[in-house]
Amino acid sequence: VPLVYWQLPQKHSVKINFDAGFCQQNNKSCSGIILRDDSGIVLWSKAIMHVNIPSPFAAEAMVCVEGARWAYSWVFQE
Repeated sequence: VPLVYWQLPQKHSVKINFDAGFCQQNNKSCSGIILRDDSGIVLWSKAIMHVNIPSPFAAEAMVCVEGARWAYSWVFQE
């Protein structure tokens, strides 16, 4: 499997990356979101703890939704 490295977003755009870790023993997850500009400079980041998460898939879905919500509010801020 070839290694894939993080790349800058296209010029005049931003990139949101996210990931989640999941603990099956207590159904908790920890998620992280980061927003970078086209130079790779961090514009915003957030770490989130979730409880009552049933699976790793649910943990990733939670942080994906959170990232989409934040991106929407960032783009359409007044």
